[in-house]
Amino acid sequence: MNPTQQRYSIYDQELLALVMALDRWLHLLRVSKVTAYTDHQALTNLQRLQASKPLQGRTARWLDFLAEFPDLHITYVQGARNQVADALSRRPGLPPAHKTHQRQH
Repeated sequence: MNPTQQRYSIYDQELLALVMALDRWLHLLRVSKVTAYTDHQALTNLQRLQASKPLQGRTARWLDFLAEFPDLHITYVQGARNQVADALSRRPGLPPAHKTHQRQH
């Protein structure tokens, strides 16, 4: 994420992560049944959010993008049980992000 995105609310950061992942694999996932597992329970309520009030800005754009996946299901997994996410976000052998960022300056 860029510095601006890092200042988004936690909800928007989680939603952005989902959008970025689906966008990255769009060519494979658009026509498939997709289940996204998240430890952010609020993401499981996306359909209700869209129906409850008119949305604007990036949230509206992101939800429009997610609508391109008719078989998208978002499933909540308690953080302590979501070990796969930790493994993916903490690949061994890579320097921590803050050290890499410091070297660039």
